[in-house]
Amino acid sequence: MNVPGLYLSYTRTKRTKGVLSATPTPELLTPVGFVQGDANRLQQIASNLLSNAVKFTPAGGGIRVETARDGNLVRVIVEDTGCGIAPEFLPYVFEPFRQSSRLDERPEGLGLGLTLVRHLTQLHGGTVTAHSDGLGRGARFVVHLTTT
Repeated sequence: MNVPGLYLSYTRTKRTKGVLSATPTPELLTPVGFVQGDANRLQQIASNLLSNAVKFTPAGGGIRVETARDGNLVRVIVEDTGCGIAPEFLPYVFEPFRQSSRLDERPEGLGLGLTLVRHLTQLHGGTVTAHSDGLGRGARFVVHLTTT
């Protein structure tokens, strides 16, 4: 999973949209382990999470990406300062065709991106969780995958 490469490619998208972009930390650029699996699908997990962060973060907001090793797990965190997730919607965030309304406009897409993230993560023996302190408070997605 080339999280640093995806992060750098999304920097252009974020700048165009007006989302603040931080320089990747040394931790992000340091390999934390190898995950055995379908490289394209692993990239899709990271890409979908970053795409959502960009989509739901307004101009002037920020996106943080972190990778770390947790014992025999690789942890990938994508966190944004965007519109957040309503507490009543959080249990359904990975359900197909379910979308929470953004604060400023109608949702885009089909509502399958996070469903794919969950499905692909589970196919690779991992877990994904979503966290948010509510509307207007951003969101945090954490993926754990077993490392070899």
